Amino acid sequence: QEQKLRQELAAKGNMNLFQKAMILKNKSSGYKALGDNEDNADIEMGVIDTHEMDGSHEMEESKEERKENALFPIQHEEDEEDKDDQSNKADEKNEAKELINSKNERKTILKEKRTIRLKKMFRQMKLVGKNVVYPTYQYDDRLQIHRESIPPPKEVFMPVGYDPKHDSKQKHYRRFYEDELENIKEVMPKSPFQTYDIIRGQSRG
Repeated sequence: QEQKLRQELAAKGNMNLFQKAMILKNKSSGYKALGDNEDNADIEMGVIDTHEMDGSHEMEESKEERKENALFPIQHEEDEEDKDDQSNKADEKNEAKELINSKNERKTILKEKRTIRLKKMFRQMKLVGKNVVYPTYQYDDRLQIHRESIPPPKEVFMPVGYDPKHDSKQKHYRRFYEDELENIKEVMPKSPFQTYDIIRGQSRG
């Protein structure tokens, strides 16, 4: 039987590999080896024709799959482009938010500076007719201490004394004039108060 099959395959050399494989499969699965008469040849050809039809159907399905596979990368690229667009939009929104926040921070800083300048101006205007000014203190939450807020200008007032507490009122500022006698060395070469120099490491007495 195998020799007959080989002879038939050799005689039908114009068949493709798929047809030859189908003939071997069908005859090995139960078909009897037929003679060389015309009826047997027709039956064999009928078997071949049916498998050729099946093969053509499979070829059509494979073509459709190829078309789908050819179209799939395009769809995949479109999805990637949509993702890129969404990520770019998100980045733009974040940048816009950062710019808005930075602008708001600048505005707040400018407002704080402006309020400080105005406070200084008002304080200087109030100090125009005063010869003695007491310092004002403000509690600092960060350092948890009372700090002096907006002292008078050094060009006009001179500090005198020291406040151990914020409510002791021992420290004050007195108005300072450039033409005071204390500034003229010819009139007052030294301080009118009894003073002495202290050297580092020296004990008093």
